[in-house]
Amino acid sequence: SSVPGNVAVNFQFVTAGDLFELIMRQPEETLTLTGTKEPLCPDESSAIMTVSLHDYNSFISTPDGQINKTLFEAKIRDYQGRTAVNKAIEDTLEKEGDVDFWWLNNGVTIVADSVTRDMSHSLTLSNPRIVNGLQTSNMIKRYCDSNSTEHDDRKVLVKCIASNDQAVRARIIAATNKQTSIPPAYLRSLESIHLKIERYFLEHGLHYDRRKTSCKNKGIKPKDIISVPFLGQCLIATLLQQPDYARARPSQILNDDEKYSLIFNESIPLDSYLALGFLAASVRQWLKKSEYDRAVQNDILFYLLLMACVEQTGRFEINSDDLMDISIPSNSTMGWIAERIHGTYVDLGASAAIAKSRSFTQKLREQFGH
Repeated sequence: SSVPGNVAVNFQFVTAGDLFELIMRQPEETLTLTGTKEPLCPDESSAIMTVSLHDYNSFISTPDGQINKTLFEAKIRDYQGRTAVNKAIEDTLEKEGDVDFWWLNNGVTIVADSVTRDMSHSLTLSNPRIVNGLQTSNMIKRYCDSNSTEHDDRKVLVKCIASNDQAVRARIIAATNKQTSIPPAYLRSLESIHLKIERYFLEHGLHYDRRKTSCKNKGIKPKDIISVPFLGQCLIATLLQQPDYARARPSQILNDDEKYSLIFNESIPLDSYLALGFLAASVRQWLKKSEYDRAVQNDILFYLLLMACVEQTGRFEINSDDLMDISIPSNSTMGWIAERIHGTYVDLGASAAIAKSRSFTQKLREQFGH
């Protein structure tokens, strides 16, 4: 049939990045946070208020009484369990006295698309996300679910900030979490590349622990979990051929901006990350079942990972396309590669210092003939 002459047709190209943003987009959500007094509003984009334990528990709960996990999607780590910090929060909640809870707690930081002051002692928050205070929130939730708190006049301090700028949000998240012991790798975990890896791993049966301990809290077996720092170590060991660096700096592995940009970027196929994840999980599991003690396992893991790739590609310089085609070696192949690595390791002195030295990597390169 013919198209009328007065019909205008518009179209736009949708890239892979656009599709990913559409997939990750959450429905609009507006919540009300009620305080004990009128909020302090230093400017049009922020508000500070004290909220009763009971009202805060209502704010973070779903209608059926469960914790609203959507509120914590922007958090860089999940609930950490009964750590010393959480036990201290629990003790503070349990010991009612003449000292208010908010006097003894750092409080909660919420970032939202908009923060609007209502006529009463409340704020309307559009798409709120709790970026600091997950542990506090969980402990308040547990306490309120186990105790009657309607007449408990203790309060928690809540800071609300309105910003649509992802860069600003990232700075707020990093700044408010600096006082906690979080590896730098997790401070980068909100970047889109990690969201993509997380989703892609999940679709293929592997779990990327983008939010620290989130996989553990879901009951996923450790052998199926790849943490952000561990994947970073594996990438540095293979793509940069620096297993010594990967072994030497596990907690600060992604604090080097130059190295980070080389191993986490949009030019590396997701299939490459996935194949390396499966290989790394297999190498880790093989070592765990081997006769080597734990210290030796830690010292040779990244060397075994690199040499497993070298044996398949026939060269020492591994690139991201190589990783895409890497398969998991048989147990016998893994065994003889590990035996050669261990032999060199013993010859050089068999210590953590050797495993962290560039000379070990060079010696293995000569030995494997690449």
